[in-house]
Amino acid sequence: LPAKPENISCILYYKKNLTCTWSPKKEINYTTYVVNRTYSFGKKRDICKANSSTGASCSFFRPTITPPDFFTIKVKAENKDGVATSDITHWTLNDI
Repeated sequence: LPAKPENISCILYYKKNLTCTWSPKKEINYTTYVVNRTYSFGKKRDICKANSSTGASCSFFRPTITPPDFFTIKVKAENKDGVATSDITHWTLNDI
């Protein structure tokens, strides 16, 4: 199975770009990642996709980055051997 995405960290750049990273940074097998985000105080959802070739990070951009807001982030890793899902993390844009 892919490693469970852990140590999720999100950084807000200039109130325009929210970038989240996680570990592990490198997988043995090709792995796809789907980052599920809720925003607009839990009323809306969207996703960002990445893979082991592009790295363990994903970015969300304006117009859906509007401080103050409250986000939840969950990362799903999937490869030919199966699926692993992170715990849900909570982010307040004014705090990050």
